Amino acid sequence: MEIFKSLKLNYDWLFEKKVAIGIIDTSEKINSDLLRSVSKNIIDYWFEDFIKTTSNKNKIEKLVNVNTDPDDIITWASESNYEYVLVSSLGTSFKNTGPEFFTVLEKFLNETPQDDITIVGHILDKQEEYYQLHHQMFLVNLDWWRKNGKPKLGNQNSDPKTLSIVTRSLESHHDGYTPLWIEQGSGTQNYTKTHFGWNIIETALQSGKRVHSFNSELRRSKYYLYPEVKSDAHTKQHHITKWLLTMSKHFIANTESFYKMPNKNFDSIVCSAGGISPLMLAWQLNLKPDNQLFITDINHFALVCQKKLLDALISKSITVNQIESYLINMSNEFDVDNNNGFQMFHSFSKISNMQKEINAHSSELQNFVDTVLPNIRIIYKDIDYFNDSPSVAKRIEELSKDYKKVYINVSNIFHYYPTSLLYSYDERYDIFKRLLKNLDYQNSNKYFTSMSAESISTFLNNEVFNLMTNKKEFDTVRPQWKK
Repeated sequence: MEIFKSLKLNYDWLFEKKVAIGIIDTSEKINSDLLRSVSKNIIDYWFEDFIKTTSNKNKIEKLVNVNTDPDDIITWASESNYEYVLVSSLGTSFKNTGPEFFTVLEKFLNETPQDDITIVGHILDKQEEYYQLHHQMFLVNLDWWRKNGKPKLGNQNSDPKTLSIVTRSLESHHDGYTPLWIEQGSGTQNYTKTHFGWNIIETALQSGKRVHSFNSELRRSKYYLYPEVKSDAHTKQHHITKWLLTMSKHFIANTESFYKMPNKNFDSIVCSAGGISPLMLAWQLNLKPDNQLFITDINHFALVCQKKLLDALISKSITVNQIESYLINMSNEFDVDNNNGFQMFHSFSKISNMQKEINAHSSELQNFVDTVLPNIRIIYKDIDYFNDSPSVAKRIEELSKDYKKVYINVSNIFHYYPTSLLYSYDERYDIFKRLLKNLDYQNSNKYFTSMSAESISTFLNNEVFNLMTNKKEFDTVRPQWKK
């Protein structure tokens, strides 16, 4: 029985809308080893996300193309019968502030008639040097592209050219050179030089179409590290430190699905402190009085918040139907600038949906809270799963020594954006696998994991990691970077 429907983005709509994804491999142009590594790790994270959250796993390798030549990417997408291609450069992340980029892109494509789209991206007004389509990211309507002679993008060129006079919006996104839209004016003029994208822009204008830039919502939902820019690449490292600092925040609501697990008589659960995961897992796995709930997290603040919630339920200060209001009130305790505690909490907007799912099972869940939860041994411990695997396994073993069957739920610890910036897919995979092997070595019949509650031995043999993408699946889309 599914407890929560998925609260995460599903990428099936990319196939339904026939949207291909192209990555421009600029790795040879990136001088900073740090930014090159982080840029690659970001792509690892998103490719893994594509595989994890789509039902079209056998089509993933046909969804993405990595190439040094963006024109080749557009041609590939057209020949593969896609309707759109989203082209982005290495160094782009589809996550910044607000909803993730693909959520916003889906909304944009649903609300915008296809005939109104030619190319969409970052349009730069270069004055006497015509207009530029910034290479960091752009979207091409392939139906329009085919009907208009399959134009090349056009690279930077220092030769003067005679091109259309361009009319542009009076408003800019910022600094006066980022118009909201451009369209063909009357006549032509001489331009001293041209920049990337000039030819496809000129083709779009000559086809009588208004060319729009990414709207503010699309712009906010992604981030570009500008890793190839030597002069200020270091300033973009702020994106890395910003996300690492978010690890001190608490996931106040769940962002993953919950399922009723098979009853295998577990007497101990090891889990993270996010949302209401400890309570839901204890109920789903039918913990009994005198069993153990072992709550771990690298974030001490998350452990404090989780303890406050469980203590309130155990003391009958609140019922399960009041979890939403309790969490909102708790977040307000940490509010310092009338921002509803956002600085200290992730997933604040998902509390209401989470409460609705709780209410659907409130009778069973409240009975568990009243009769079982007060009699469970609950332990809270700071544990960094990215630390030395043998020492982490030893701590779990020591705190579970009095129990016979231990279920381990790592949530999204090994597929978490902040840590994925610094750890590649292979590194995260290896750390998780070594942890499981160390636990299995200590006692091969004691530890279990995955949604089907398999023993770690079976789990390792199957090579299917819980909330870590199967390595064989990932290898089918793994980019082969030039550097």
